[in-house]
Amino acid sequence: MFEVGAFRVGDGDRVVYQGGQIVPLPPKAVDVLIELLRNAGTVVRREALIEAVWPGTFVQESNLTQMIFLLRRALRNAPGSGRIATAPRRGYSFVGEVRSSRIESPIHAEVRPHNQLRFPAPSNSGLALCARAPAPDGPSVAVLPFADLSPSGDYEWLTDRLAEDILNAVSRAKGIRVAARTSSFRFKGHVADLVEIGRLLQVDVIVKGSLCAFSDRFRVTVHLVQVADGFSIWSEHLDRHVDDMNAAQDQISTGVLAALRDRFGIDLPRDRHGTPPASGRAYVHYVKGRFWWNRRDACSVRKAISCFAQATEDDPGSALAFSGMADAHSSLAYFGSEDPKPHAQQSREFARRAAAMTPDLPEVQGSLGLASWMALDVGGTVAHYRRAVELDQCHASALYQYGSVLGALRRIDEALECCDRALDIEPLLLPALTWRGMILHLGGHHEESVRQFRDALEFDPNLFRALVEQVFPLVALGRWREALDALSKAESLFGEHPRVLALRGNILGSQGERAAATALLARLNRLEERTFVSGFDRALVWLGLGDLERSMADLDRSYEQQYAWLLFAGTLPLLAPLRHHSWFLTLLGRLKLETA
Repeated sequence: MFEVGAFRVGDGDRVVYQGGQIVPLPPKAVDVLIELLRNAGTVVRREALIEAVWPGTFVQESNLTQMIFLLRRALRNAPGSGRIATAPRRGYSFVGEVRSSRIESPIHAEVRPHNQLRFPAPSNSGLALCARAPAPDGPSVAVLPFADLSPSGDYEWLTDRLAEDILNAVSRAKGIRVAARTSSFRFKGHVADLVEIGRLLQVDVIVKGSLCAFSDRFRVTVHLVQVADGFSIWSEHLDRHVDDMNAAQDQISTGVLAALRDRFGIDLPRDRHGTPPASGRAYVHYVKGRFWWNRRDACSVRKAISCFAQATEDDPGSALAFSGMADAHSSLAYFGSEDPKPHAQQSREFARRAAAMTPDLPEVQGSLGLASWMALDVGGTVAHYRRAVELDQCHASALYQYGSVLGALRRIDEALECCDRALDIEPLLLPALTWRGMILHLGGHHEESVRQFRDALEFDPNLFRALVEQVFPLVALGRWREALDALSKAESLFGEHPRVLALRGNILGSQGERAAATALLARLNRLEERTFVSGFDRALVWLGLGDLERSMADLDRSYEQQYAWLLFAGTLPLLAPLRHHSWFLTLLGRLKLETA
């Protein structure tokens, strides 16, 4: 047994405890933690960790990165319990006091802590980490993530979508309870007895499935397994052309619901929420588009636009595909390397087309909200995002985007709550991780903001937004060298970008290197000959040079350019020197931030 601050980590039962209760962590995350604790104070190479935790198995390094992220999140919630440090290009080390003892596990079978939760006895598989409170009377089901059995092994984006579609369909049925996605998806890639998983999740039925895609065909297999005895009570096997993907998905969800109805007498949902494109090929393009859009750099978003455009061509009546197009153009308007006005206009047009088809989809309301943001319409943004969350309280994208708006309105606690809810639904949603970092910075929590951005970069070291936006809290903390290093890396990866040049100019100007800062203004002038440069970015350099009048003039220019970053003017710490000037208050009044 290892003792680390408030935590106890069982080396034998491989369970993490805090205050007498089990900490919900995936089994492999616990294995990683134990290896780090055994070697506390020294760097454990990535290769050694992977071999120790996944012996004799080929796994991608991203699996280790995900486990490190989840461990850091748990440690951060218990101050004084140490931390996991990264040794660049080498591995990880545990930093903190570690005590080894022979203390027995604090939770045993049939022991009820003060909150009356009943936990099963510790299990060698580590699955006890997912135990939860016993469910109330009535049938219950858990939908596990589908397995990707394709030869290429790169269809995770589709296998997750299939499982989520079933989960959403079952969640809308009356008379049955469904295990949360965050609970059931902890078992992704876990080889374990389904009966054991069902008992740990405390459900009556497990839905499991797999997909194998090859050439232009796919095979989907789905089973319903009764937890009481492990017998299959229903199964479906489909072998279809990719054009039939959407029809096959409908057939699978309908079959699962019908089997549950026959077994438990539940009421089937009348309408499907979030109608997908009618064409299976359009659906595949739509899902791929969302995958690329979530990366949020300009190159990836252009790939997303290509996918969404193909989806709209395959199915001109797909509200989701037009919603995706709207979101992609909004993102290009936001990045600052292209003129935002035409992209904002296209975003509004695509969002309105989607709304004309199916206005009450949360995705469509979210697109309307994002389009309103790009039009500097804060009131419309708030209204549409609020509606999106009302339509689906588990819509992760709408939640974190709503949080970003609330951050601009100084409603920091509400903004963080939205991001945390989004991350509870999808713990590895990179845009939510980066927005949470910015919201923390807007609220003055700069150290935590830096850590949040670093968490996102653990998953993708080349994530543009996290790489660049971490500079804001670093500047607030006076960590100039780290900020400049981050900007150098961003420029080496993405070339000359206005925001990268602007932030470097702000830092150098504020540090008295006026000639270097002025030279960066000249580079922005030359860059403007071939790409868009916002007045907002110029204003940052003038601000670093201490020229408040020219900084304010360029902020006025960014208003005319309809540059969405201007909506952070009231909360962004870097603009604090301007806030006591009457002309800055006039600008905030034009943005109508106080009335939203």
